[in-house]
Amino acid sequence: MSASNSFSRLKLSFLGGAREVGRSCFFISYILINIILDAGAIKNIKRFNSLPSFSPKIDKNKKYLVLISHFHFDHTGSLPVLINYTPGNYRVISKMPTKLLYYKNFKDFLLLFSNNLVILEDLEISMELFENIHDHENIQNLYLKIYFINSGHVFGSSMIEIENNNMKLIYTGDYNNSESFFYSNHIFKIQKIDFLLIECTMNSLNFMQKKI
Repeated sequence: MSASNSFSRLKLSFLGGAREVGRSCFFISYILINIILDAGAIKNIKRFNSLPSFSPKIDKNKKYLVLISHFHFDHTGSLPVLINYTPGNYRVISKMPTKLLYYKNFKDFLLLFSNNLVILEDLEISMELFENIHDHENIQNLYLKIYFINSGHVFGSSMIEIENNNMKLIYTGDYNNSESFFYSNHIFKIQKIDFLLIECTMNSLNFMQKKI
């Protein structure tokens, strides 16, 4: 398959998180593969307009890879709704810390705030679909290779690399390349990117020096 054919077969849709803070969710279709990158929500999850627009893209008869970059609510807040109330065949993949912190974070949220859309049972069911992956471990299928790469943002956070022989897409999620507890002596070795999907809540060339 030529590079041009690879590009033409890849389709990217923004279900949430475009020109807004919260509900990060991006949909990629490539030949027979359907990928959902993150499934976030805006904090006021009592309303459906705080969730990504799943229904136009999700087909109950198709299979979906749901790749979660990290546990923060704006990247996972709609995951129980997607799995329990949007018919489809889902396989959720993240690193182990993301799975555990997602559960604790969401459970605390449900205890603190009354909620009309999600109950604890929805959260428990979503946990059953998680599969764990390690840094640079390959999720390989017939058409694509998928890797999770340390993004240095929080414990377990990842950038997600999707590639075949002719193209490469990187989804950053939230990332940090400054020295920190989560990011030390690590160099991003990512080259020849064809598509770069960047999480960009804020951006500046100049930041005040951090002091404790």
